[in-house]
Amino acid sequence: MQHNLNIMNIFELKKGGLIFAKKKNNVFGLFIMYTIIALFIYLGISSLLNTQDVTKIEYSELVQMVENNEILSIEIDDSGYIRAKSKDGIFYKTYAPSLLVDQQYVYGLANQGIEIKYVKSFGNSWWVTLLTIFYR
Repeated sequence: MQHNLNIMNIFELKKGGLIFAKKKNNVFGLFIMYTIIALFIYLGISSLLNTQDVTKIEYSELVQMVENNEILSIEIDDSGYIRAKSKDGIFYKTYAPSLLVDQQYVYGLANQGIEIKYVKSFGNSWWVTLLTIFYR
């Protein structure tokens, strides 16, 4: 018995496009399908578990909190959103794209003892686009 495994044994070209061939022992195709399903389940559950209560505030409120020495750390993502953590452990979110270019203000925050992080936003990730399609 000869086992000749090549790509044409697994896939079949039809008029409508590439589809899985109907074979009784298509273990590889089932493995790929279950792996993709498991990946989507994992990404969905991990995104639900990693959410924290975040209070949306105006940028002026964040500035006031910084002046009152209430902020412990600030994360600035590349799309202009700011996530701040107060000394009470409460998370705040606001939008201020000017902080991406106003380096002197950011240096001033760091000199006040506020931890500053720049993070990449998830908005451009391909898997976020896929998840938003399924969760609408």
